[in-house]
Amino acid sequence: KVNTDNYETIKKKYQLIVNCEANNKITKKFFYKKLKKDYKSYAYTTIIEHKKILKNNVATQTFTKKGPIAFLPISEKETSVVYSIKGEKKIEITDLIRKFNIKYKIDKINKINCFKLQSSNLRSYYYKNILAFGDLLHRIHPLAGQGFNMSIRDIKSLMKIIDFKISLG
Repeated sequence: KVNTDNYETIKKKYQLIVNCEANNKITKKFFYKKLKKDYKSYAYTTIIEHKKILKNNVATQTFTKKGPIAFLPISEKETSVVYSIKGEKKIEITDLIRKFNIKYKIDKINKINCFKLQSSNLRSYYYKNILAFGDLLHRIHPLAGQGFNMSIRDIKSLMKIIDFKISLG
């Protein structure tokens, strides 16, 4: 991970730059052309702290009338909560967490973040020696959990290309 404030400096130092960050100077300069889709939805995220649960390793998702709420284990004492809702932005997420929580004795609900859900695909995947990657390349709705899977697929494809080029010398 490198500070990307000065592209001219880092392009001399590295043969390949993999850029995953949507909010840096390189992205704004070279990767601004995108196809965008507004889902007219919002996501709420937080982390709940709860009593210790051994083997807190099973994610659950419930489909409510307004959208899915997912409980995603982080550790024996913490679980991430993600709720996406179509339309309106202001809802009382803490009530929903308490209503749909079936396994945690909650000690604390941390700061709740809310952001607009949109997808975007870059029109150009690279510029000279800079490769767009991950959510910068193709951001999608988190409901199906495919963003990370797509990034893993991208890594696999990149490794095949690098291996092929190395085999050619």
